[in-house]
Amino acid sequence: MGGAMHGYIVDKIFPYQWSGVYFNPKGIRTPDKKYLNRLLKSPHAVLMSRRLASVATLDENSMKGLMKALKKQVIHFPDITDEAEVNLELPLVRNVLEKAKKRKIIALLGNLSLRKGASLFMQAAKKLKGESFFFLMAGELGDIPSSHIQELDGLENTFIHCERLQDGVEFNSLMKICDIIHAAYINFPFSSNTLTKAALLHKPVIVSSGGLMEERILKFKTGTVIRENNEDDYLNALRAPFLKDANYEAYFADHSIRRAEEVIGMLIRC
Repeated sequence: MGGAMHGYIVDKIFPYQWSGVYFNPKGIRTPDKKYLNRLLKSPHAVLMSRRLASVATLDENSMKGLMKALKKQVIHFPDITDEAEVNLELPLVRNVLEKAKKRKIIALLGNLSLRKGASLFMQAAKKLKGESFFFLMAGELGDIPSSHIQELDGLENTFIHCERLQDGVEFNSLMKICDIIHAAYINFPFSSNTLTKAALLHKPVIVSSGGLMEERILKFKTGTVIRENNEDDYLNALRAPFLKDANYEAYFADHSIRRAEEVIGMLIRC
């Protein structure tokens, strides 16, 4: 009754046909009674509105489960990113290249947090001293202890920039000069637009197993999958050559701003 009641309330307050975006529908890829019971509970109960015409979701592999539970049209919504042009003359970019000295650049960009697999990234930087790798951390500092940052910043094979990146141009420009993008997140089964940005710039990505990112990497061959927080897997992935038949163009086509505009149009017309 809970879901039906919530849907009824939505219909009373908002008596119009509507469509919505369900960004991260965790745990609903296999439609079953347990999922349906979860769906009936807040905050998902709004989807039981009789006036709901269609739903878009970032998780394309949850679509069948949603359609079976809701009996509504479900559309895949792209995980878009800023598509700004790169500028390799930016001071931060030039500073990184100068220190990297033509070594292979491994990058953790954006929010710098433990959930992003920062511990694994930092441990690899220490282990690979003396090898032809260079580790770049750039973005707003989250829950990483400052002592760990200071220790890493003292290494010759690292560049640490714990400040929010100015805009999409700076972010994209840093990623453009990198060779491998770190996205080996912890307990993260969801979508991430890091994959979109990497596809835009044709950069291979390392991701953790057990989620949507793994499924996309395996489908489009745009990177490598490792066991979550496994140091041996991570080091092997850094040293191994990446697949040459990566389908960056197809991945980006599915997650571009242009595709988002098309999907929004579909939602409006439902």
